[in-house]
Amino acid sequence: MQTITARNVNDAFAVGIMYLNHQGVRHNSRNGPVLELPTPLSVEYKVPQERVLFDKKRAINPFLHFFEPLWILAGRNDVKFLSDIVGRFKDYSDDGVHFHGAYGFRLRNMKYDQVTVAIERLRTNPDDRRVVLMINNEEDTVYTGKDRPCNIAITCKVRNKKLNICVYNRSNDFIWGLAGANMPQFSVLQEYMAGCMGYEVGTYHQITDNCHVYTDNPQWELLKDTPLTPADPYMQPDLVSGRCPEVRPLPLFREGENISLFDYDLIRFFSHYVLHGLKTNENLPDFRSTYFREVVNPMWLAFTHHKGWKNGLLFAKTVVAEDWRLVTTNWLKERE
Repeated sequence: MQTITARNVNDAFAVGIMYLNHQGVRHNSRNGPVLELPTPLSVEYKVPQERVLFDKKRAINPFLHFFEPLWILAGRNDVKFLSDIVGRFKDYSDDGVHFHGAYGFRLRNMKYDQVTVAIERLRTNPDDRRVVLMINNEEDTVYTGKDRPCNIAITCKVRNKKLNICVYNRSNDFIWGLAGANMPQFSVLQEYMAGCMGYEVGTYHQITDNCHVYTDNPQWELLKDTPLTPADPYMQPDLVSGRCPEVRPLPLFREGENISLFDYDLIRFFSHYVLHGLKTNENLPDFRSTYFREVVNPMWLAFTHHKGWKNGLLFAKTVVAEDWRLVTTNWLKERE
């Protein structure tokens, strides 16, 4: 098994590209030629809260990486929300209305809310080693549609009052999935669960059985020579020069704040979306939680105004979270 031990997603991205470039084996797939690692890949993120990938050539869509984790936390499976952000998402749905493999829906709205049950079990018994969040189900063995889940299960355990998670993945494109969307998806879930339990965020492991990249994708040509020492705005302070990190992640929950306010605002945000869609002339709810007021609200205003060909950059500059503000303003400067 190949292993990557990284501080954050920026570290892991550079090493993973190097592994694939030098150790990848050429293979054919249903979607075209790939380079795939000959053995499974295990990635450990030491600081999963540092979830924003800043590589300029990769140029993540910050709105997708920011809002999809909230969509997952809300337990949704609707196509419209994600396709409003990235239009091609509707191509991955069998009926154009719902996603078959939506992680949040499977975790929170199938037979019961697995996330809430896991939180209660680990809050009651931090030594519990049997907490598993299941994404894959028996129907997926015979399913032949467009949206079979890539990530299949999450194990959770508490050590030293920190919540550690391990995400198990059957097959993943390293650029778009593993070091792309998966990192914010599951690190936000981890931070949410840890906060609800009253624990700190620990490590995040992701084990992928088949890690690959598509060699006919122009992105691979852009990224295959990514340096092993990428520019990382999350960098540690330099004690010699006195230089401090350019950005810091902002916690989902402010210390002492009632976490139920976050849950309340999460429901209100998506209720507002269902009623008003991307309309820029409809005021957002008067959010009660700090994170929704200071981060979600300006990110949504930046997105809706950008989609309406107005000045999204104006609102992006007001995002309090330094990492999301930096990546979003840089992305919009290239497009407005």
